[in-house]
Amino acid sequence: MFIANFTKVGGMIMKNNVFAIVSIMIFLFVSGSLIGETAQKTIPVNTIDQKMIDQIVTVGGRIVSVLAPRTEQAPYSLYLTDDTESIRIVVWKNVYDALTIKEKLKADARIFVTGTVKDYRGNLNIYVNASTDIRMMDGGAGSGKDEATKTSAVTPAPVAPAPAGILSPGQVNASMLEKTVTVQGVVKAYTPARSERAPYSVDLKDDAGVLRVVYWSDVSKVLSFTPAPGQTLRITGQVSEYRDNLQLRVRGAADIKQVEMGAVVPAGTAPAVSPAAAGTTTKPLAANVPPAPAVATPASQVIAPAQILSPGSVTKESVGKTVKVKGKVVNIRSSWMETAPNTVSISDGAGTIDYVYWPDVDAKLTAEQKPVVGKTIIVEGELSEFRGKLQVRVKSPGKITF
Repeated sequence: MFIANFTKVGGMIMKNNVFAIVSIMIFLFVSGSLIGETAQKTIPVNTIDQKMIDQIVTVGGRIVSVLAPRTEQAPYSLYLTDDTESIRIVVWKNVYDALTIKEKLKADARIFVTGTVKDYRGNLNIYVNASTDIRMMDGGAGSGKDEATKTSAVTPAPVAPAPAGILSPGQVNASMLEKTVTVQGVVKAYTPARSERAPYSVDLKDDAGVLRVVYWSDVSKVLSFTPAPGQTLRITGQVSEYRDNLQLRVRGAADIKQVEMGAVVPAGTAPAVSPAAAGTTTKPLAANVPPAPAVATPASQVIAPAQILSPGSVTKESVGKTVKVKGKVVNIRSSWMETAPNTVSISDGAGTIDYVYWPDVDAKLTAEQKPVVGKTIIVEGELSEFRGKLQVRVKSPGKITF
């Protein structure tokens, strides 16, 4: 009797265990399928942001360039572009060596990439985790034909024209190391120096890539404007490499020039210059058109309280006088101590200026008066110069309006 009961109980336990194991296997299979399906859905590159760090994503596009590592410890870098933005794909040597399609990974090849979003020195990259995570769009070896049919083809955006002999950021490659080149592109981001020894940096982009431009305080002090997102710049410098990323090192302020982007001007006709760009170092795109003569703004116009100026039209002649400036907020640096001001950069696309206010003013600002990136704002205060840069000192909340 005892043996019969024991056998019956043992059989029930075994059946329950088998059922549990089968259930777990089904759950893992379904979960894996869902995860795999999620990772295979391509997303536009320009939708990748800081909130997606450490998440797995899939993107599709055209290879702009492939950079081999310069040391055994460095990764391969694939620069990929779709019709929205460009991004660096990081492939470590062990993964690259295991690729069965590496001979096809050349400029203009179209691929799908699945990987983990990572932040490296302020730039978002995609790190490839396995050799199967890079697939050809044309259905070749290692690619998924079904995925290629479900995803619309990615057409690269046209490259903005530039004069002969001037490169776009995406055209700069490792073969140009130590050479001096001139590059024209649009400012994606500007980062002030974090210390006296650190450089200022500007991320210059086109439809095919992003190139970091660096310069130090000696250049910044002489530079007549602060780079702002959306500006088109033409920069001359030496191509170098820092932590496996190419960059352009600028030696002098004269090597950084603003470019007025607009309609092509017929030969012999002076280009139209917006009021915001008056008095700047802007050059026309057409090489055969001489620049219009700079017209100095009368001092009486600059200091008139009723006149609202653009950041690009504020000059040193107004230092010590009250000015009113209107621009779009492009950068915010909060006060880090009671005796340090809040610093807000505003731009009109042709120039940038800072306005500063101290914690006592900040405590009185309404929610509407608080700076927000992208918000257009009008500030009034005394124009001063700090470390070679112009700034507007705002002394009361009523001087910040819209």
